[in-house]
Amino acid sequence: MEREHRSDTLDQETAQFVDRLLERLNAEPDLLDSWFARLPAELSFVLRQLPQDREMLRPFLGSVAPLMLKEEKYGSPLNDGDKIDLFLDVMAKPECFDWIVRAILGKDPDESDESNAPDWLEKTRDGMHALEEQEFEQAHELLTEALVQSDKITPDSLWSFAIMRALVAACAGTGRLEEAEPLAVRWIAAGQTRLGQWHPDLSYPHSILAHVKELQNHPQEAEELHRQAVQIVERSKGEQHRDLIPALDSMAYFYSRSDDLAAAAEVFKRILAIHESDPEAHEEDREEYLEALLEINLRQKQFTAAEAHARRVLELRKNAGLADTPQSGIIMGLLAACLRSRARHAEAEVVFERAIELLGQTSLEDNE
Repeated sequence: MEREHRSDTLDQETAQFVDRLLERLNAEPDLLDSWFARLPAELSFVLRQLPQDREMLRPFLGSVAPLMLKEEKYGSPLNDGDKIDLFLDVMAKPECFDWIVRAILGKDPDESDESNAPDWLEKTRDGMHALEEQEFEQAHELLTEALVQSDKITPDSLWSFAIMRALVAACAGTGRLEEAEPLAVRWIAAGQTRLGQWHPDLSYPHSILAHVKELQNHPQEAEELHRQAVQIVERSKGEQHRDLIPALDSMAYFYSRSDDLAAAAEVFKRILAIHESDPEAHEEDREEYLEALLEINLRQKQFTAAEAHARRVLELRKNAGLADTPQSGIIMGLLAACLRSRARHAEAEVVFERAIELLGQTSLEDNE
């Protein structure tokens, strides 16, 4: 399922903007009230109880800064969708959620206990931490309990929406996709009401539902849901945005599992095109999709294309200092097979020998 690359380091423009906001607060303390009035009620209530420690605001300001920069650029205040985006972004970051708990309790969250903090809030915080660390079983248990309690105390609030959003990811991480189905349906319904039908946040639950339908042997429904997941991001961010990659990733592997190799190859090529146009793309991700294309080419007996993709993978691994590893040996073995299939036996033999050397084996037959 979806893989996420998260970085909590602020870019230079955002960091400088946060510094300016903190300086303004020192000179104009009343600015806090004007900021709070522009936030969702759930978050504004929390922030108004914040102890007067400006540095405690830095994690929050790092989250709100992109939207406030948007206000400066377009000269208009945050709309309701922007406010909800902000709330969900803050809730999804453990360091910010710690800060929310601290704001409510007036003390460090590590000092809190059941006697002075809502139980569902503690469980949500710990569940968010577990999810961030990919401890999916623990996250699932904590967030399930938190959602039940939050629904009783604050039904249909942004708190419940944020918990539900995280719980779907925890269900996917533990393989409980059948359990994720009603949560994803609820998430989509709530999101469409609060955010609108085409909000990019709704792409992920569509991908989850698509995987569920695939497991239930409803491939046509699964394909349509994958298409919707992609279209949602396209409508909001364009056809070449990096945020398309998770939805395209889910679609490509769906086609691959369904043996629709031509469709899978086209989607993988589209992902690679987005990566190549994105200077912040991860090289290891590019390698993964090249290897996926290599596998498809081999299954289709398209050995010329397979050779090209194998060589690109080896080049990436060389640039990353991974040329002399067993994984490179596997790719070299596949490259040699491509060469041999095209009657380039002398080249194939040289590459095979190097592949066997990297794999630490003694014969070609052992690695056939």
